[in-house]
Amino acid sequence: MTILSFAAMISAVGAADPAQFVAGVFLGSMLWWTVLSAFSSWIVKRVEIRTSILNRAAAITLAGFGFWGVLVKGLR
Repeated sequence: MTILSFAAMISAVGAADPAQFVAGVFLGSMLWWTVLSAFSSWIVKRVEIRTSILNRAAAITLAGFGFWGVLVKGLR
């Protein structure tokens, strides 16, 4: 989907050099994931939290969003 959306953007905008656009997207994505991974690694070393607590908090959050979605949209 990502590749198709970027291809659509290139065709719609009419970029003079699509290779430069693709290279920019690739480098930007690579930079984002590098920074995100480095920050995650840094935060894990600084914060001590049990994995089970984090997993339960994530499960409760996801269940809450699911419940909220059912309340707002209803069961169709």
